[in-house]
Amino acid sequence: MLVDTETKLVYDFVLRTKPRHDTLGAKTMVQRLKHKGVLILADKGYDSEPLHEIDAESGNIMYAPTRDFHASHLHDVAEKPRILATKIPTHKMQNL
Repeated sequence: MLVDTETKLVYDFVLRTKPRHDTLGAKTMVQRLKHKGVLILADKGYDSEPLHEIDAESGNIMYAPTRDFHASHLHDVAEKPRILATKIPTHKMQNL
């Protein structure tokens, strides 16, 4: 669900009939979002490199806290560089 934090207006939502990962719905909503220069706040379940890239391509920034991985899960995971959020000045952002 994509909600404006100031007005509480719902801009978009995705309802799925089968259980799917939430990032699939987030990808759909970000691609449909017509606003540019928006700071999108999300929980740590949405912290994925493809979502950050889609947001950057659409002219928005997504902030999601990094997920905590236990050492036992890190044996095959390589650190990827994060997209820096310096492409869009935050003083020009809308609240959505």
